[in-house]
Amino acid sequence: MVAGVDELWLQSVVSEETAINQQLQAFFPNERLRLYQTTTPFPVEWLTLQEQAFFETLKHPNRQASWLLGRTLLKFLACQQSDLVPLGVENPLDTIEAWHFPHQQCSVSHTERVAYVLVNLNQQSAGSVGLDVEGMSRKPLSLKALGYLLSEAERMDLQRLQLENPEERWDLRYWTAKEALYKATPDEHQGNIQLNSWQMESLNNVGMSQAQAVTKTGVLLTGRVFNTVTPCLQSRCSISVALVEDLKKTRLLH
Repeated sequence: MVAGVDELWLQSVVSEETAINQQLQAFFPNERLRLYQTTTPFPVEWLTLQEQAFFETLKHPNRQASWLLGRTLLKFLACQQSDLVPLGVENPLDTIEAWHFPHQQCSVSHTERVAYVLVNLNQQSAGSVGLDVEGMSRKPLSLKALGYLLSEAERMDLQRLQLENPEERWDLRYWTAKEALYKATPDEHQGNIQLNSWQMESLNNVGMSQAQAVTKTGVLLTGRVFNTVTPCLQSRCSISVALVEDLKKTRLLH
C-alpha cells in the first residue's frame, strides 16, 4: 500500500480483456499487447494533492467520472509495470503526471462508464501504440466530421460497407481506427498530420487493416490497426488498437 492506494483493490477492479488480447497476439505476434478495462472510478480521497487540484478544475460530472476511471488504470499500471514510469520518479503511484502522453508503450481511452488501457510489454518494440473506444449507441457522424475523418476513397468505401451491412456502425468503426492511428503517431509528427491523412485499407468485421500517412515534411509513416466490436456493459463498443512505425529516415521525394 502506497499513499493510501491498495494494490489488491486495484487488481480487484481492473480486468484483462482476455479474448481481445488473444486476437491481438495473433495479429501482432512480435508485440506483447495487453488490454485492460475498469468500471470503477478511483476514490477521490485517495488522490494526491496535485491530483486533487487538477480534479477540481474538471467542472462537468461526466468529465470527472471518466478522468477517475482513467486514473484507476494508470495507478494499476504504475503498480504492475513500473518501467512505464519515467526514470527518476521515486513514487510512481503519486506521480502519474510525470508520464508523458502520447506514450510509446501505453494508451488510454473510455466511453461514458468504462475505461480501457492498452500497454505494450515489449520494451524493444520499434512501434508506438494507440487505443480508441467508442460506444456504438452514439449518434451518427455528420458529413463535416466524416470529411475531417476520411479521404475521398474511404468515404466511398464507407458507403459501400453501409449498403452491404446497414446494421453495422461503420462510421464509428472508422472513427476509432483513425483516432487510434493518430494517438499512435509518434509525438514529433502529431502536430503536422490530420486524421484524413491516414489512408487505410477497407475495414472488415474483425481483423487488421494496413495504413500509411505522409506528414507535411514528407515523412512516411506506416501503421496497422486492429478493430473489433465487443459488449460494453449493456451496449456494444468499437475498439481499435493501432501500432505505428516511424520511418523518418525514409523521406519521400517531392
